[in-house]
Amino acid sequence: MVNLNLLDEQKVNYRTALQITKLHYQQSELMLALHYAETPTPSTIGYFTSTYAKLVQIEFDLQKLWKFTEDSKFHRLVGYIPHCLCSAMDNDERVGYTDTRIYNERCPIHCPETAFVEQESK
Repeated sequence: MVNLNLLDEQKVNYRTALQITKLHYQQSELMLALHYAETPTPSTIGYFTSTYAKLVQIEFDLQKLWKFTEDSKFHRLVGYIPHCLCSAMDNDERVGYTDTRIYNERCPIHCPETAFVEQESK
């Protein structure tokens, strides 16, 4: 559901409100697709990283439609995307302050180059 009070506060017109609603729906569809996808493998990781890129673009598009500054430091995707192994709590603390996020090197979404490397035994 779109925040109706924010629509009024930001003076968002009806047409833009519909665009916002459509983007939220697309975002939900992508998150569901990732949720129901099989566990990422080296051969399927491209699907996951490209879907993540689409989610990031939707975040920027929503910021623009809501008349906010387009700024990745306000994005809350890290830790909440299906199959993401990064800490949501650690990254939530950074939202609004920095666009730097804490990534788990085993995360197939954010660190595909190291996610599938076998850990050396100690």
